[in-house]
Amino acid sequence: MSLDSLTPDETTKIKTTIASGEQVLQEIDDLKESMAEYVHGLSEELGVKPKVINKAIRLAHKQNKENAIQEAQEEMSEVEILLHAAGKI
Repeated sequence: MSLDSLTPDETTKIKTTIASGEQVLQEIDDLKESMAEYVHGLSEELGVKPKVINKAIRLAHKQNKENAIQEAQEEMSEVEILLHAAGKI
């Protein structure tokens, strides 16, 4: 498939996928806000800075993310084409 010649069906799929992705990202933002409130409450209860709890959480979750920036740069042109096809830019 070439992004230069999208069919109407492909364009519809792109729009649907991007709309779903936007919804998921909003849900993630909401969850992050809830987590921040939870961490704040726990930090007050334990008498430690929220930064310490957040660092423990990040370290527990950390995964190997080598080359993440390079991969993002390589994909940027395709992302731009998809957003254009979806009518978002």
